[in-house]
Amino acid sequence: MNILNDKRLLTVCGAICVIGLVLPIASYVESVIAQARISTRITERTARIAPPLGIAGTDPLSLRASIKRLAHARLSLTLEQNTPINAWRVYSSLYPISFLSALGHAEEARLALIENPSYRMARQYRQALTRAIYFGERDGARYRAVLADVLRDQKRRHYSFAGLITQDSLIAMSESIAVRMKETRAQIARSVCSHNNLSTCTPVRKAHEIKHSATNTDSFDTKMLERALPFFTKGRNLSPDTIVGLIDSACVRELPGPHYLLHTKLEHGERIHYLNELRFLKIRNAAPAQEFLSARGVSYALYRPMNFYVCNESQYDLGMAYALKYAAERLPVSPHSVIEEERVRTILASTNGITRDIEELTLMLAQRSAHLDGLVERIAQQMDHVARTYDTTIPVDISPYELFSRYAAFPSLFLLHNVHAGESEYPKPAHDADALRSFLKELVPYEKAVRDIGLEKLIESNQTLRELDNP
Repeated sequence: MNILNDKRLLTVCGAICVIGLVLPIASYVESVIAQARISTRITERTARIAPPLGIAGTDPLSLRASIKRLAHARLSLTLEQNTPINAWRVYSSLYPISFLSALGHAEEARLALIENPSYRMARQYRQALTRAIYFGERDGARYRAVLADVLRDQKRRHYSFAGLITQDSLIAMSESIAVRMKETRAQIARSVCSHNNLSTCTPVRKAHEIKHSATNTDSFDTKMLERALPFFTKGRNLSPDTIVGLIDSACVRELPGPHYLLHTKLEHGERIHYLNELRFLKIRNAAPAQEFLSARGVSYALYRPMNFYVCNESQYDLGMAYALKYAAERLPVSPHSVIEEERVRTILASTNGITRDIEELTLMLAQRSAHLDGLVERIAQQMDHVARTYDTTIPVDISPYELFSRYAAFPSLFLLHNVHAGESEYPKPAHDADALRSFLKELVPYEKAVRDIGLEKLIESNQTLRELDNP
């Protein structure tokens, strides 16, 4: 009987011991699950309204395809270099291929998290952002080092409607890549949370504020379109689409706004054109490229301020143009054909109820990175054409100096304009009144060019130029 009682006592003691062990473990597991749920909610909210390295309005699959073509174009340029060191500079550092690829994966993970919020999706998003930051810092450091090397002892400078571009300004802009990547890493640590760092995580309270602007952009003149359209459409399968009015601009910051841009549709892709002013470079046989053009009947070349090799900050303008086009499809913006930024901001500021479309549009207006895949595709097309034909068509200097200073579009590709890719302002090209006056003297106004050679010949001249430049 005593033996039986001892066994029962041991059983009861064992059960108590097991319960004593299980209860703390169960409590710990419940705590971890609760923390995971909270961190997932915080990360999902960040992904919706303030995503670090966000590129809202860019299709990740399309970006991936464009990056492949850009990598091919870079290889083509590499093979045309005249020394091994120049070939290595171009191949290793010209375009941030790894960063762009990681950026596309991060955007894909962001959209997947929003579509299906879960701890697993949140973890994949955090990992994608960490990877993107790593490659952003690495590619930025490589680019900055090579740029400084090829610019050494170079005192050349050039002017555009974006401002004065000098050796010092390019170096300063490239140095801001590392600064902004470091800031973005801190943004990620603050607002993209895991259950391990929940105590130091700061939830995003509200989206980037879309402020109403007092700038009046309702001043479009239909003569702008009538005058410009033949230069963009003649001789090609292209049709006009949407006209947008921007309050400010990077590519034409030296000119008064508002700035009107025309979306045009091609069989494959789109183009955006500046409408406010048509100015032309008179071909004077002053350089090999001009001699080549003159021999083929090109007497005036239309100046295109939105081209990436004219304005390395072009995504700032293009991103807003695509955001406004997106807005036109989802907001009661205007019954007219011109989509004014000021009007879109006014509507958003008074909108009650936040939908996914409104969230994405708000991000597009803030980040100005919509349709980044389109810019990457355009660079890939242009540079592949240059690499394949530079010795048979328009002579183009593809030395590292020209490639890294003029054709890299690095402020756009490293998202220096994007409010969710750093906090510090990057240094802009300087204003120089004397340089601007000299630059304007080199460009012939539309009316004078028409008086000189006639409208038809002016249009034909630019059609020939476009076909030679990139069919």
